[in-house]
Amino acid sequence: MIRLHIVVEGETEKEFVDEILKPAFSERMIILDARCVATSRKGGRKHSGGGISRSYIRLKNDLMNWIKEDRKADARFSMMIDFYKLAPDFPGYKESRQQNTVQNKVKILEKRFFEEINDYRFIPYIQLHEFEALLFAEPEKFAIAYPNRQNKIQQLIKIRAQFESPEEINEGSTTAPSKRIKAILPEYEKRTAGPLIALEIGIEKLCEENSHFNEWIEKIKQLV
Repeated sequence: MIRLHIVVEGETEKEFVDEILKPAFSERMIILDARCVATSRKGGRKHSGGGISRSYIRLKNDLMNWIKEDRKADARFSMMIDFYKLAPDFPGYKESRQQNTVQNKVKILEKRFFEEINDYRFIPYIQLHEFEALLFAEPEKFAIAYPNRQNKIQQLIKIRAQFESPEEINEGSTTAPSKRIKAILPEYEKRTAGPLIALEIGIEKLCEENSHFNEWIEKIKQLV
């Protein structure tokens, strides 16, 4: 058995791990759990979630603390954070900007962060471009959360058709996946609807449509 600890960007990603990934891997004897990265500390209390756009240090600290907490042989570690609005102090950030494709950019960032953590038990993963890209794997499934918005869902389907992969839906302030969804479906609630739609799509379709996400899933499978 392997225990995989995942530091995630926010509550939605935590629920995604708990509700979609954890059941998928339990049969393989890989037990997943997730923690939100601490984004601030006020009044002696830790506040979690909401992105790491200002600095990657809290992400690193949370990972290192968890690694120190669990030194057992069956423990492994990973992360799920967004490429969108990634902190400019992230290891390899400037180097990644010289790459021609987003896939190569992310690979540079993951490689440099792996070197920074310097622990063979760690599997870095940066989501292209953010969680909502996964939902574009099959936008028809938005109907599970918004059954009376078929006209709006058709607009999301048209957006998906413009890209070879959902992971290519870019990181602009108005064109990132979440921004496109909110522009069409203002009532979209990430934390409640996001995991529900992802669950309806299913992990096989998520992997089929998102190659970088699939690479991460395959690495996890290879832990046992």
